[in-house]
Order: sequence, then structure tokens, then C-alpha cells
Amino acid sequence: MTQQKYRRFTPAEVVLHALQAIIYITLFLTGFILLLQRTFQIDWISPMSLSILHRIMGIVLIAFVLQVFFTSLITPSFRILWSTIVEALKWRPSDIIWLIKAPFHFLFHRISLPPSGKFNPGQKLNILVVLSTVTGMSLSGIFMLVVPGALLAWYIHIACFICGSILFAIHLYLSLVNPPTSKSITGMITGFVPLQYIRDHHPLCLDEPVPEKNHVHLHRLPAILLGIVVIIILLLGIYVFGPDRFVLQGQQWAQSRGMLSLMPGQLTLSHAEVITERECLKCHNLKSRPASEKCIECHEIIAERIQDSSGYHGKLTGPCTDCHTEHQGPDADIRSLDKVSFNHQQANFHLSEKHASLPCEKCHKVQLPELSMAKTTTKIRYIGIAHDTCLTCHKNFHQDSRTEECLKCHISNSWQREDLTFDHNRDSRFVLRGKHITLVCEKCHNTSSDSGDKLFRLYDFGMECKDCHTDPHAGQFEQKCNDCHSELDWTSPLKKSFHTVDSGFPLDGKHAALTCEKCHIPAKDDSRLSSAKFAGLDTKCRSCHEDPHNAQMSHSCSTCHSEQGWKGMNLLFSHNKHSVFQLDSLHAGLTCDACHINTPQATRYRPIEKHCELCHNAQTLAMQGIMPPKQKLFESDPHWGRLACIDCHDTNITHQSTENYAARCISCHNTLYGKLFYDWSKIFLEYNSKAASLLENDIIQQLNKIRFHNLQMAAPIWKDAINNNIKQTDSGTR
Repeated sequence: MTQQKYRRFTPAEVVLHALQAIIYITLFLTGFILLLQRTFQIDWISPMSLSILHRIMGIVLIAFVLQVFFTSLITPSFRILWSTIVEALKWRPSDIIWLIKAPFHFLFHRISLPPSGKFNPGQKLNILVVLSTVTGMSLSGIFMLVVPGALLAWYIHIACFICGSILFAIHLYLSLVNPPTSKSITGMITGFVPLQYIRDHHPLCLDEPVPEKNHVHLHRLPAILLGIVVIIILLLGIYVFGPDRFVLQGQQWAQSRGMLSLMPGQLTLSHAEVITERECLKCHNLKSRPASEKCIECHEIIAERIQDSSGYHGKLTGPCTDCHTEHQGPDADIRSLDKVSFNHQQANFHLSEKHASLPCEKCHKVQLPELSMAKTTTKIRYIGIAHDTCLTCHKNFHQDSRTEECLKCHISNSWQREDLTFDHNRDSRFVLRGKHITLVCEKCHNTSSDSGDKLFRLYDFGMECKDCHTDPHAGQFEQKCNDCHSELDWTSPLKKSFHTVDSGFPLDGKHAALTCEKCHIPAKDDSRLSSAKFAGLDTKCRSCHEDPHNAQMSHSCSTCHSEQGWKGMNLLFSHNKHSVFQLDSLHAGLTCDACHINTPQATRYRPIEKHCELCHNAQTLAMQGIMPPKQKLFESDPHWGRLACIDCHDTNITHQSTENYAARCISCHNTLYGKLFYDWSKIFLEYNSKAASLLENDIIQQLNKIRFHNLQMAAPIWKDAINNNIKQTDSGTR
């Protein structure tokens, strides 16, 4: 069976309601999010974007209402809207009773409500509230745009929003959630609703007897469930936001009496220190934009400039808000100063020379007290800075009343040393000479004050060396500084002038070329020569030089060495004069290290054995028939153990000849042995000739050491060495 329907709204009403709903919902959501973010000081969505969208939709709403109004004047189908308004204005006593009984009906369904016509009293009230709030918010919104900062428009706007939001929420609940009344939603979509719905809720619209049966208009359970859902959502939101933060923001909101929700942004830090959120009227008016008169009540210096027409502000016209806009956050700078384009010549202090190139912060950064705490903070201040004298901006680093006339020594174009008009030789009692001329001023004039600040004293200086210089020699000298030093140079002439005969240690030879630090060693924690010991130094060699002989010598160093050089041609040592080993012709041409062998401790000089075998080891082993590594391969030489070395070798002849050696053989034996010596010498010469192209030089030298020291050993070794090398060469060739 087809359900009977009833046309409740015309197509024009359906379209207009849909368009109005879109606009109204957009305005409600943007307005609600703006208030929520301002109340809890969060920026989930850009406030600027929300504000722009809200204003656009507000203008659309106003244009929509005006369009509908003027359209209804000329189009009959739109005039039904007037009848809706007229119907909403018709109130009967039963309507009042309906409103009174509605809450009780919600709690106790047995309490019946009076029958209604096209609109029940709740709907009439909603229509009137919508008309009122739309009108109020439209007018206040226009006023807010035209007269920014006027608080009365804000109050009206918020009041209309709160009232409209409450009834809008009830309207949505009844249309979408409440079962008995949610059936009417089709009327807003198609214009038709079930006929039975009209009989149950709007029976006076029909030409039928009003039923006596009590119909339930409001169900409790959906409302309770919806309330629980809303509470859960709120609790989740508080949890995400942070309970402690929520309580803190709630306290701040309460302290501001709700004005936090109206503020489009936090005050700048400087204003927030003197104005609380509940003192809006200190700057704002109810019906007009913030007046400049309220600004200059606090900004007294600017008031003086305006009154005297002096400085930058004294030349401006218009309200303060043209340049300075508040509520941009605590860190915002609302002075809107363009540092690049600002013409400082319009200010009371005209920039010139060195001042013109300085950054703004150099002069305008000041320490200001914080009202809320007992401390100061660094801020940029552009007005009210004294500039009568140099010392109003610049510290007096001289800290002396005799130095307050800065321009006696300085010029405003430059404060550098090279640009000073001060002349030390002309304007002071201390004439600069030598090294003092090249010193920077701070070398003598830089000290610290009791507060730790940099202090550049100009007066009350002593003129003696000790007044500026501490004694680097720690009292080692009694004479005056200028006995050794001069202002021309503190160090370079010292060595020659100081190390005279009177010093006890005149410099000579190698000592004259040494640097001072070689003997006068600076202290471990100081690299300066002046920290070294000068007086009372031991002048003996061992006080500076380590003993390279490791205590082998019993006499003084000067016996063998001189200051002209420690070795070589400068060595004073004579072997025949200073030792018990007289050098013969064979040993006189040898280098020292041929006999005096280096050991890990030192070169060994004494005691040294005077036997030939100690140095001539290879020949000694050969006579024993031993070839390294100490394997006895042959019989010992017949002369071993019978003759001393000097029986064959003449120590007075450097290069003993073959004839001399042959004569030695004949002296013990006979002429036959002299001839044998010549024959063997010839054989060894042939061996040497063959070996020169086959064997390495060190092998030849080793073989030559054997020769006549063991003939039975030398000949076969020579032959084996030569023959083995020839075989290896032939094998390599093949």
C-alpha cells in the first residue's frame, strides 16, 4: 500500500533552505573553530584562512538574504517566504503552553503537547531566532569590517553566535536524530512528508478532526546516547590536548572573563606586561575603532613628539592603527619599520659619517626592565633614546671625568687609532721611542675595572720600566733595565754586550754562534727567554753538555777540545801525547772508529787491549786454519804460536814491499824461502786478476786477508771460489 504524502514545503522553500543550510553550516564551523583555537591558543588550521573563509561566507549570506528579499517582491513563488515569517510571528496561548510543557514531555511522555499548525512553537522560535541571529550577525559583521576594533560589534556577534548555535544544534538533533521528528527530513529534500507525520505533529494543517491520542514528540534514549557520545568525544579531545594544559587554559580563559575567545591573537609582549586580557577597553572603544588618544596615554614620549611636531612621529598624520596592528602574537614586532627605506634624517638625530653605516641594533638595542620579574631584557627601542653627548650612547672606556670631551681626541667619522687627533709626544708627558712607537695603545693602557668591564686608562701612569713591566728575571739582577736593554730593541744586542769578560763567561768560538736559549733554558711553563736563569750558572762543560765518553776520561774537556770546534781539525787531543798507546806508521793514518768501536753506551776509548789479534781477527783465524763462521777447515799455519806479528810486519813502514817480506823470510829460513815468497805472490796476483771480473769486492778482500797467513788454506779457497763462480756463470749462459 502506497504511503500517502503531504506537501509541506514548496520547491522554492526547499532550494532556499538547502542554500541557507550550506552557508549557515560553513559559518558555524569556521566561527566555532576560530573561537576554539583562540580559547585554547592552538593553530590546527590557519586562523587567517578560517577568518577569510568566514568573512566570505558572511558576505555571501548577506547577499543571499538580500537577493531572496528582492526576488520575493517581484516573484510570486518566493512570496511564500513571507507567509512563513508571518506564521512564525503568530503566537497563541496554546503555543506558550506547548513551550512550557515540552521539557516535561521529554521527561514524562504521558504529558501531552497541544496540537500545532504548519509550525510548532519550537519551530517558530527557531525561525525567529534564525532571523534575529542572521540579522544581528550580519549587521555586527558589517560593522566589524567597516569599524575594526569596535568591541560592541564583537559582543553582539558572539551573543548571536551562541544563541544561534544552541538552537541550531537542537534543530539538527530533532531533524536527524530524534525518531518521531526525523521523519520530516524528507520535507527539506523533496518538499513532501508522510501524511501520518502531519496528523501526529501538525494536525491543525489538515481539515480533519484533531485526534485525541497523545503522540510522543521527543524520545529520551537517543538524547542520552548522543549526550554520552558527545561527552566521550570531549574527554578524548581533552586527553589529546593535555589535561594540565586544558586546566591551565581554562583558568586563563576564566581570568580573562572569556575575552581570550574574542582576541584574534595574543598581545605583543610589551603590551601584555601592562594590559591583561580583560582590560580591552584600555585600548579599544565600544562603537569606534581604537583611538590614538588611548595610545599616547601610555606612550608619553610619542605624545611629546606629536605635540612639538618634532621627530618622525611629529610629522605623521592619521591614527596609530594605520601603522601599528596588535594581536599578532607575543614575539611580533608591530612597529612595521622598514629599516632599509627609513629616512633617519626625519628623526631628531640625523645620521652622518660613521653613524650612517651602523646597523640599527647598534644604537637602538637597550636593556629595559621587565614588569613581571626583577630582571632586564634586551629590546629594540627606536624612540626616547638620549643623544645629547657621546657618552649617552658610548661607554666611557677611560672612566675619568677628564676624558668626557671625546672630540678632543676622536672624530665622528672614525674611532680607529690611525684617525685619532691625539699625539702621544705632543699631548702627553711620555715620549714614545723605539719599540714603544710600534706598540698598540692597549699594550700599556688596557686594564680591567672592578666590574670586569674593559677599561682604557689615560691618566696616572708611572714612567719607570717597573711601572708597566714585571721583572721577568725574578730579581736575578740588581742593575737598572737600561743597563742591558734599550727602547730600540729588547733582545738583539744583548749577547755581545752582556757576555763580556766581566760576566765571567765571555763567548768565544762555537759558543758565540749559539742562541741564548741553548744555555739559558726558559722555564717549562714559559717559552720566554726572560724566564730562564742567568745569574749563578755553572760554567763547567758538564753543566750544559752531557759526557759523550760515559766517564771514560779522567781529565777535563779542555784537554782535548776547544771552543772553536769539538772535533776534526779543532780537536786538541794527541794520541802519542795524551794516551799510553803510541801510534806507529801503520796506525797513524787510521780513523778513530777503526779501533774505537761504537757501543750502545758510548764509543769505547779505554781500556782497550793493545794486542794485534783484537783488531785483526780475520788474519788471526786464518793462521789457526779457521774460516768463518769459525769452522776449522784446514791445518793451522806452521808459524802460528811461534812468531809474533811484528816478526813479519814492520810497524815503521806504511806499505811494506814484497822484497821486505821476502827478506823477513830469508832472515829466519834461507834464500829458497825468499824465492817461494815471490812465487806465491805471483800466484796470488793471478788469483786476484781472475777474481776481479768474477767475484764481489768484499769476497776478494776477505780472501786477501788470508793469503800468507795460511798458505795451505788460502790456495784451495781461492781456487774453489773462482771455479764455483765460473761453473755458475757457464750454467747461466747455457
